[in-house]
Amino acid sequence: MASQYLRILNARGVLRATRRSRWVHYRLAADPSLPEASVLVAALGESLAADTRDLDSAMATLTAFTHPRRLLLLALLWQYGHLDYSELMGRSGIPHQALTRHLDKLQRRGLVDLHGGRYRLTCGPDVLARALLSIAVRE
Repeated sequence: MASQYLRILNARGVLRATRRSRWVHYRLAADPSLPEASVLVAALGESLAADTRDLDSAMATLTAFTHPRRLLLLALLWQYGHLDYSELMGRSGIPHQALTRHLDKLQRRGLVDLHGGRYRLTCGPDVLARALLSIAVRE
């Protein structure tokens, strides 16, 4: 399981892999060809250094940002502050079942909550989620 996570992070430009014989050694390092990688590496390093953060939790946060539809939902909530389900569906063009699935994933990851029938962003103090959100809404 850990090697799978490490390969994912390496593919995203936040880890550098060095092969030695049959072993692969990873270290936290930003890919200079990816402009946001240094921001992400700094946030990831700070997040993983915190005593309360484990790798599974960090990966859960990271995977919330891996689908274009979830990125669109986050950008809409960033732009409008809060939207109800029908507003999100209308502005995003995401079909009902897919919208429900993506909102559920964002809620489980602690990035979005439902309050008074309206969805809103809730990254709170999570430095990794805030860094990823800032990258996502810039694009």
